[in-house]
Amino acid sequence: VSGTMYNTGRHVSLRLDKEHLVNISGGPMTYSHRLEEIRLHFGSEDSQGSEHLLNGQAFSGEVGRSSDY
Repeated sequence: VSGTMYNTGRHVSLRLDKEHLVNISGGPMTYSHRLEEIRLHFGSEDSQGSEHLLNGQAFSGEVGRSSDY
């Protein structure tokens, strides 16, 4: 894939070029999704940085995505 990386101050974002679209499907997903953006969230401490908790625990970072149906 190719795209442009941005530092928004809250996360680092890789926005994919429209010429190189990536579709994701299968598994528990009912529909095919077009990947548009990958977001990397991180904190200044190892124990904090993720936006979500897993079994009540935060982690140093988290990868998220933005997609279009």
